[in-house]
Amino acid sequence: MQHAIPYMQLRGGSSKGLYFCASDLPSDPVLRNKVLIAAIGADKSQIDGLGGADPLTSKVAIVGLSDSPDADIDYLFAQVVVGGDRVDTTPNCGNILAGVAPFAIEAGMIEPTGDSTTVRINMLNSGSQCELVVRTPNGKVEYQGDACIDGVPGSAAPIACNYLNIAGSACGSLLPTGSRIDIVDGIEISCIDNGMPVVVLRAEDMGISGYESPAELNANEALKSKLQSIRLQIGPKMNLGDVEGAAVPKMCMISPPLKDGICHTRTFIPYKCHWNSNTIITLLNIIIVLSPLISSVFGITYFYNSKNFTQLLLAQPIDRKKIFIAQYLGVSFSLSLSLFLGLSIPFILFGILSSQNLYEFILLLGISSVLTFIFSCISFYIGILNNNKLRGFGLTVVVWLIMAVVYDGLIMILLMIFREYPLTNPSLIAMLLNPIDLARTVLIINLDLSALLGYTGASFKLFFGTFYGIIICTISLLIWLFIPLTLLIRRIENKDF
Repeated sequence: MQHAIPYMQLRGGSSKGLYFCASDLPSDPVLRNKVLIAAIGADKSQIDGLGGADPLTSKVAIVGLSDSPDADIDYLFAQVVVGGDRVDTTPNCGNILAGVAPFAIEAGMIEPTGDSTTVRINMLNSGSQCELVVRTPNGKVEYQGDACIDGVPGSAAPIACNYLNIAGSACGSLLPTGSRIDIVDGIEISCIDNGMPVVVLRAEDMGISGYESPAELNANEALKSKLQSIRLQIGPKMNLGDVEGAAVPKMCMISPPLKDGICHTRTFIPYKCHWNSNTIITLLNIIIVLSPLISSVFGITYFYNSKNFTQLLLAQPIDRKKIFIAQYLGVSFSLSLSLFLGLSIPFILFGILSSQNLYEFILLLGISSVLTFIFSCISFYIGILNNNKLRGFGLTVVVWLIMAVVYDGLIMILLMIFREYPLTNPSLIAMLLNPIDLARTVLIINLDLSALLGYTGASFKLFFGTFYGIIICTISLLIWLFIPLTLLIRRIENKDF
């Protein structure tokens, strides 16, 4: 049965999202999320939906009247993961927050109070509050205006976001060092915690103009070394302790504006000046998911297609274990070589050898190769267990499907059901129990994209970003290779061919 649900689509800051009344959505979070996915679009293109195939345009605001005496409106932010068929309510979003007041007025929850209307928002994701001031001349929301944001086309009426009680939320005070200006390595800096620990410094003091491209800045090893030196020294003074493996503080270099505005910024978060994050994440997900699938399908296909040849070899005075292991290694090395050549050639042509992303690229190839060996081994083991080709092929695909898709869905459901409990350690353990999730998480951490995972990303960074975390991850991936290989060898030795 179809059910019509009213909504508005608004641009808030540099993002765009759908705005729903909480009363119009199912109260059950699981069913609610299904509705949101259907509205935004479940596929990567989001053609069958209102999303724009980008995280910035796949956001949702759920708005309702608040029972809190200190707030007018409750606001829950939801991020529909592009192509992920899931909804994440862990992070918050200030961009979408900006549109909550106009929506609340348009939905009749708030009455305009003159030329401007102040709406007190209770942000359910973070438990913090914000006052939004929106222009309402003649009792109607004003949308047209000359306020603009760099990187966002067009202009609109400004909306003031007055965040309440967020100063010092991480470090204890707005100026965590107690000074407006600190000097580290001869460089004047300002340390600020207004909801996010940030170190602000002049670009010229770092030997740059500040107008360089993110790629140029990321390739500037001298600059990154200076920034890291300042971070490590100022971290304890900001009450953050040892920040070597932490995502904060962010390092923001400012310079005079190129056009309008107060200043021009280049921010390292914290080790890299980010750019093309969507491209990186898309490439990462494609390789991490497709490598196991290709390995599984090709491995099981080769096993059954070479069965007659294998039986001929078994009739010869050759150790049966050597026959199957040689076939398995041949398939795995061939697939790994194909992956290496298929990715390396175009990337070399585009200058990856001289790029600041060479390490990350090599890491991506290495982890993908490990996954290739793991899933090729699993497919061979399934083939040996099943003489029926159709059954073996089906089981192989099912195993991949569970690890690549179903497993994440189950984890998300459990996290939602037990969201009131501390789940950091269980989440870490869950990652270790799935080689695809483990590989994806390690790469996200090493690509310095953990901030995209919100609080969960910060927790993962604290573990996977350490030396011991890396060792544990490596051991876990090797165990995932060792177990199916051991089972394969034992089955080969015991089975009567």
